[in-house]
Amino acid sequence: MSKLKFLLLISLGFVFLLSAVSCSNSGASSESSSDSSDTVSESSSEPESSASEPEKPVTQISFTVGDSDISDFDIVYAESPTEYYDESLRSILYGELNKDFVNATRLSDLIFKYTGTRLEIYKDVDYSRSDKKIIAVGNTDLRLTSKPSVQDEFVVKLTDSGDLAICGGIEGTTWHAIDNIESLLSSCSEKNEPAAITASSELSGSYHIKRIACVGDSITAGCGSTDYRYISYPENLNRTLWRDYYFITYAVAGTTTRSDLADAYKNTPQYKTYINGAIKYDAVIVMLGINDSIREAAPWAQEGKDNFIAEFKDMFYKTHEFSENEKFIIMNCSVTYAGWITGAQYIRNIQLAIAKELYKDYPDNIVFYDMFQYSKANMPNSMFADGLHPNDEGHNVMSDGVGQMIQDVFNANQNEYFVDLG
Repeated sequence: MSKLKFLLLISLGFVFLLSAVSCSNSGASSESSSDSSDTVSESSSEPESSASEPEKPVTQISFTVGDSDISDFDIVYAESPTEYYDESLRSILYGELNKDFVNATRLSDLIFKYTGTRLEIYKDVDYSRSDKKIIAVGNTDLRLTSKPSVQDEFVVKLTDSGDLAICGGIEGTTWHAIDNIESLLSSCSEKNEPAAITASSELSGSYHIKRIACVGDSITAGCGSTDYRYISYPENLNRTLWRDYYFITYAVAGTTTRSDLADAYKNTPQYKTYINGAIKYDAVIVMLGINDSIREAAPWAQEGKDNFIAEFKDMFYKTHEFSENEKFIIMNCSVTYAGWITGAQYIRNIQLAIAKELYKDYPDNIVFYDMFQYSKANMPNSMFADGLHPNDEGHNVMSDGVGQMIQDVFNANQNEYFVDLG
């Protein structure tokens, strides 16, 4: 064999080897992506672009707001109450502390992407008006527009002075108001045309933020954390899933499902507010029962068991009267490491039986999430303050599970902790 042929064969073999390694790595990357699907994404409402598809080049364009070029503006966002939290508390809070800062940053990035102009961002309480015009993001103290009284509504309004106000009923709808500005810029960029917001521009609108009622006892209320007012699964998720969901806490520590025991949940002001029909919920998460097992040792007499079942069902029926399309999610008692709690599994068994019974007539509404198995797999004793109540880390991990669960419910995804009720 000639030296030239020998070198050619060696080269071809080397190319083949590189190709095989590349295919192998590609398969490993795909498997890794699948494994990560159980984690909570803060921007779950936005589909992720494939790494193999590079972002489409953008044609930069001119952009005017009123009579002014976009370069003549500053962005000013609404201060968040979290600015006044103690620094030690702020350092441990889960999620995004200033949502309107996130909104303002997104707007600044979009303007830079489509125009090449980077606008300065200021907090409203720190801002001194200069010769610049203002794009106000959120319910700022500049009061360029009134905050919408309905959570799902947002305004994008050019004022008489030439400033621009972008404000939603809550921070999540402000985010979706910016969706409309992104659509405007994207459309004009694709056509290579100037973009403009004028007094006649129709950029105001609405976006439905799903309302999730969180019914429960001390665990839902955040007991065991550094500060239960800010650290619980509902409060945590209001700082991560705020673009699409709003969690309302109706939790009272120490309460029972049974009405014949002390501290019945149905006798609390929180229950009466939850059930008054003023809010139509997209989902209700119910995590009650552990205190019933503490108040009266299991197994119960039939009368006590019947009372538990009747009160649990009644909560669903009353909810269904004014939120007929809601998802009623029964979440069983989480794992406990306190040896003095002996009846938790007894309660879990009854909860599952209730879910199966309701599911027969309401298959589109009833969901059973196995918080016991989730917490057993992901929350060791070190994540609990006293063997029963999660500590800060435990509440954060519980939030991960509930956050993924609620997204899977509304996206019709599978979840390993959903229990088949059929």
